[in-house]
Amino acid sequence: MTMPKSKGLQLSSRDLELIHTTARFKFVSSHQLRRRFFNENHPHAAMNRLNQLLHDQLLTSVFVMSKATAEPLDKVVSCARGVTSNVGRLAARLR
Repeated sequence: MTMPKSKGLQLSSRDLELIHTTARFKFVSSHQLRRRFFNENHPHAAMNRLNQLLHDQLLTSVFVMSKATAEPLDKVVSCARGVTSNVGRLAARLR
């Protein structure tokens, strides 16, 4: 399946599924995204791709206390957040 080219980042089907999942659940930790969408043996590759999606404003990053996640208590966790503006940017890039 060929994905449309964007002005910068070439989106893959995995990127689109990751963005859709984030929009569906509203908050997803970076650890959850790495575990679901990337090979666990390459955590740096996963973080690089997430950072590219954040830089292109297709994901929004927020930090939450771990009480809302499965991480150890009192730890700040990076989460991706799906927001309407992200979906709008994605739709514009796919046209």
